[in-house]
Amino acid sequence: MRLRPALCLVTSALLVGLAGCAAEPESDAASSSSSEPTSSAPSSSSSSPSSSSQPPTSSAPQTSPGGPTFPAQPAPTSGEPSPDAAAVLTSISVTAESGYDRVVISFEGPGAPGFVAQYAEQASRQGIGEPIELPGEAMIDIRISGTAIPSAGGGLVAGDVAGATGTVVQAVFNDGTFEGQTHVVIGTTGQQPFVVTAQANPAQVIVDIQA
Repeated sequence: MRLRPALCLVTSALLVGLAGCAAEPESDAASSSSSEPTSSAPSSSSSSPSSSSQPPTSSAPQTSPGGPTFPAQPAPTSGEPSPDAAAVLTSISVTAESGYDRVVISFEGPGAPGFVAQYAEQASRQGIGEPIELPGEAMIDIRISGTAIPSAGGGLVAGDVAGATGTVVQAVFNDGTFEGQTHVVIGTTGQQPFVVTAQANPAQVIVDIQA
């Protein structure tokens, strides 16, 4: 019986082939898992804007410590007198404050004066047109309404105001009162921003000039 050895060889070959087929999926799975693409999350720090950027600065009104708020640029300003205003000019004083000069134009009488104030290239005397010349690089021309002509020997004498100097203010000239309007000119070091206010009891016009 010589067929038995041949059948054994065929059976062995079939078993080896089946074992090889069963082992192939593992290698395929391993190769597929190794070839999968990897992904990384984008860095949040690279896409976020820098917090160190500064916003652009803008021009704005400036406030002196404990003082008035000045406009960014000098500009004309005005105010209306109260209906009962009829005050007589008595004194003008200048004080150098922290960051600004204050010019106080004082009156005696009822009401709050009105005013028109602005920088002027030239200033002249009321009624006669004679030029007013003051030290400094600029002049603030102030025309104050609601005022009265003083009686003989009263009020502040027209002319240069003695001792009227500060940090910015170089001189003050009192042009006197003419037809219900008092004229005051302030010589300054330059065209600095300024503010003007008026009040009653006591009647005053206050000019603050930024230093």
